Amino acid sequence: MSTSSNHFKGTLFINGAEGEYISSCRSLKFASPDYKISVIQQGPGDIQIEFQRDDTEFDASFSTGSEKRFEAKEYSGAQRWNMADAGRPALEISGDGRGCGEITGSFAVSSVEYGANGNITRFAATFFQLCDDSKNPARGNVQLTAK
Repeated sequence: MSTSSNHFKGTLFINGAEGEYISSCRSLKFASPDYKISVIQQGPGDIQIEFQRDDTEFDASFSTGSEKRFEAKEYSGAQRWNMADAGRPALEISGDGRGCGEITGSFAVSSVEYGANGNITRFAATFFQLCDDSKNPARGNVQLTAK
């Protein structure tokens, strides 16, 4: 299963603590329709959400660490998305050319729904991400709904 779609609306909020790298210590908001939202799902427990406008692009990626669907629960001990140890949840919040070599953190899914085809139609989560050896987190949330 690998899908890409531009038929979503949603928001991404990132709140960076002092010294936090990804947001440059700022509070950021990306929302449709000002930002185009693209979604890639490589499996039932994996989602990449891209917010893009002109030269600005921010991504929020989450994985259960298995082929199991997301559930409304907390996923702790997360590592960098697409580089996590087998069976470990993963996340990665990045953008504008800023990414992390290593990530630790957690995310909590508050709402998730799947369509008849198995693709996610609604997703809402909060996240906590530490980049490399920093003690300054990026916190935030993402909400996504199929149009």
